[in-house]
Amino acid sequence: MKKLQEEISQFSNASLSLGKAGLIILEKQKDYAANLKKLEKTLSNLGYKKSNDYVDLMDDLSSGKNRIFYVEHDKKLDGFALEIIAEFEAGIVSLADRKNKSGLKTATWNPLKTSMIIVMARKQIENSYPRLFEYINLTKSI
Repeated sequence: MKKLQEEISQFSNASLSLGKAGLIILEKQKDYAANLKKLEKTLSNLGYKKSNDYVDLMDDLSSGKNRIFYVEHDKKLDGFALEIIAEFEAGIVSLADRKNKSGLKTATWNPLKTSMIIVMARKQIENSYPRLFEYINLTKSI
């Protein structure tokens, strides 16, 4: 557990200093639930706040939270989450608010003061958009 925390801490610092979104890949489908729980606890201990969906992600980014993580629960990455990742370095994104049905929602943040980590299983990545890796430069397999 301590080794994992040290590795994630280094990964987090790289994400923060480079102003880029990071991707943590949970490789073993067999131990997925246990590994996810361990990773979520580690990220929480490092001061990360979990965002439950893309609207929460936008709210957390706009509110100035500097450490955020998002766990994808569907079979592939949500298209709106991909847009947030794509625009992460720009520090601004505007998307339709499907959750509250309130029209367009805009989030702004400073990417050099924000660490955003996306957590996905290997199978989810394989099912996701091929351009995901055009926007993510930092990856860590667990």
